[in-house]
Amino acid sequence: MSDLSVNRQRANTNGDAAVSSKSPDEYRGIIITFDPNTLRDLLLTAATNSSQVAAQVVARRNDIVNTENRRVIDFNHFSKSVWHAMTQGEGSSGSRQYDLGLEVSVTIEEIFAKIKRQTPSHSSFDTKKSALVTLRKIAKTIVLSGKDRMGHEVISQLLQAGKPLDKAMEYVVDGMSEGEKVKMRSDWEWVGKVKELVKLGRNHNMYGTSSWRSWA
Repeated sequence: MSDLSVNRQRANTNGDAAVSSKSPDEYRGIIITFDPNTLRDLLLTAATNSSQVAAQVVARRNDIVNTENRRVIDFNHFSKSVWHAMTQGEGSSGSRQYDLGLEVSVTIEEIFAKIKRQTPSHSSFDTKKSALVTLRKIAKTIVLSGKDRMGHEVISQLLQAGKPLDKAMEYVVDGMSEGEKVKMRSDWEWVGKVKELVKLGRNHNMYGTSSWRSWA
């Protein structure tokens, strides 16, 4: 055996064992078996150890940010969905309204989660604005429905859940730049409607957090 072969063999037994090359399809078959955390760990290790991989990671991130900056998501359909859901209990018995209140509160929480997922800090200003405007509309629908059994139950469930609407609001605002916040505060129609909401919420111990009052 040549010295070169011996050196290669030694290298392969010191933790740097050679891995036979596989086709893209074979690698794809392996990768799809990994959970997200494993994929993140592997990519982090690869980017840390390889400047080429690091450059690809940064480039991909920039592509995502640029795409989000150009895209505008309109969340208004969520406010309409909540309005329809909150009116479906009209004329129903008290027990039926109670059951509907539980169901609708879960649906509303899911909507808040969807809005948050689609409004990262690098999303466009118009997307963030749509998220805030939609959250305000949903908030108003909820508080105005608090007089019947169903609406009362929705409010009760949301309060017990730790005020997820307020948290969604805070999430969007925290992702805004100072310039975006100033731009939002200069929208007097928005400011006026938030003031109205804060006033309406006092009767139900709602919307008194700093995330709402900061706009009012």
